[in-house]
Amino acid sequence: MNLVRSEPLVVKMASSLHRISEKSLRSLREILGPVVVQIIESANVDMELNPVKIYHNWKKEMEVANR
Repeated sequence: MNLVRSEPLVVKMASSLHRISEKSLRSLREILGPVVVQIIESANVDMELNPVKIYHNWKKEMEVANR
């Protein structure tokens, strides 16, 4: 149950990013920007963040793979 109530990773990342200096943030954008865009534009990437839904989807995939 702790997993469901925990703070999402995206919220933690956003709250820590606002503390970073502008120079560091610019560098981070240059380094990670192209990778993030490539992942977002990928058609086969599931962007679900809800841990319960992620678990259920994983469980379904495992059941299909084991048939």
